[in-house]
Amino acid sequence: MKDNNEFLPDDANALRDYYEGAAPAEGMEKRTLGALKQKGAFKGLYARLTFAAVIMAAVFFTGYLMAAKPAAATAQNNKNEYLMLLYEPANFLSSQASVKEYADWYYSAQKKYDMLAGEELKQDGWNIAMQQSKPLINTLHANSDAPTGYFIFYASSEKEALNIASTCPHLKYNGTVEVRAIEKH
Repeated sequence: MKDNNEFLPDDANALRDYYEGAAPAEGMEKRTLGALKQKGAFKGLYARLTFAAVIMAAVFFTGYLMAAKPAAATAQNNKNEYLMLLYEPANFLSSQASVKEYADWYYSAQKKYDMLAGEELKQDGWNIAMQQSKPLINTLHANSDAPTGYFIFYASSEKEALNIASTCPHLKYNGTVEVRAIEKH
């Protein structure tokens, strides 16, 4: 190749022949690679390949860690999962109960026990039943028979589950809690 980036006549003919289906001239690949090296086309290749290898290793390691998380979650398999439903009977002292107190209890229990979730339930809801092969949807309005909140947690025994539930602040405001083991299938 010339210094002004033009092809030599033989190289131009060889490229034209290659494009039209003929084999490239002997030594053309070597000359092309040599010219590319001279112009620095392969400069930093080692650094780029090293960077790519580091990125691939990081992606692999991240995938490995993510796959390890389910293994940690399966450590809960020796414990039962429980649902605690909160009810507010007519004598419930709602004006004294605070969301912050329940949240503080939840976060404390989450550290001490294996608390999974907990939320206040809205007062209205729906009841769905099948009638003449079609779903019949009825709106439920707040009443003292409906749960007003829930918590889901792990416990190693019924006794531990009842001990956890007995610390819930809902009880000190005349609320009641119902604890049920969740059946695993």
